[in-house]
Amino acid sequence: MAEEHKEQAALLRKFHHLPRTDVAIDQLDWSIRLLLDHDALVPAYTLAGAAEEVLGKHLKGRSARARLKDAVGTLPDLNKLKNFLKHGNEPEMKVEALDLEVAFVIIRAGLNLEEIDGTFTSQFPRFLKWAREKHPHLFEGPEEPLS
Repeated sequence: MAEEHKEQAALLRKFHHLPRTDVAIDQLDWSIRLLLDHDALVPAYTLAGAAEEVLGKHLKGRSARARLKDAVGTLPDLNKLKNFLKHGNEPEMKVEALDLEVAFVIIRAGLNLEEIDGTFTSQFPRFLKWAREKHPHLFEGPEEPLS
């Protein structure tokens, strides 16, 4: 897998051709690596949020957020944290469960990609295993969008 990523990165550098879906997939995979391998919650959130935004542009109104809300009920206000991390418009922000918010934005980005082309990124199954162990309540209920 690492060799595949190196080849993809080399190709992107060589031609400076950056298809937005490929960029978002790379951002999402790296956000998962940062979360799972380094417990780096802020950069994981930032990259996943960027991927979610880029992939969301393809959807023209079909929202992963709406699919999640139907499945799990109340969602955290992800925009407040995203704006804080992007713009730093407040001196500080208190977040009760940052890992849960990171999980939500990764799931939203993953669902956006799945809505676009029916696939998930290479790191997404590893993330789902982690999420099922860490936050099993995300996978309970009548409709399981990530089963």
